[in-house]
Amino acid sequence: ERALRDEGILAMATQSAGAAHELNTPLATLRMLLHELIPAPSTCEPLREDLKLMAQQVDRCSEILRELVAVGRAQLDGDCETLSLGAFVRRCTDRFQLLRPEADTDLQLRAEDADLPVRIPAGLQHALINLLNNALDASAQLGSTQVALSARSGVRCLEFRVRDPTGPGL
Repeated sequence: ERALRDEGILAMATQSAGAAHELNTPLATLRMLLHELIPAPSTCEPLREDLKLMAQQVDRCSEILRELVAVGRAQLDGDCETLSLGAFVRRCTDRFQLLRPEADTDLQLRAEDADLPVRIPAGLQHALINLLNNALDASAQLGSTQVALSARSGVRCLEFRVRDPTGPGL
């Protein structure tokens, strides 16, 4: 059973690496074109702001691809990243803000938990960002841009809560 699981993980990691390699070429082309267009004198200011946002999104796509490959490697190696709980949740909310700049994100973290060193399993960041994205979609249906992420330590566990404060919850 373990051999089958490891074989599946290897196949997924190989596929992720191949996809990342293939997608990096068009992303590099987009990045180059955007960096030429942004400072061009003929680019009007509203368009320049849109191009800057596009450049940020291209950079984010490249970052997602690097993370996808890293997650595949981490799963193969059974590795977990270690960092403070505060750094981890701030990284999640920062990346979510790049994905959804319209979001009004409320991060709730107890001071005593901020410096707590934690082992972050592969895929947890992606899962939290997906939950934040879903919460924002739910909030948007009610005309709001608010989402909240709270994180705290428990007895031998971490607790994360993602909410759309204006909605009934899911």
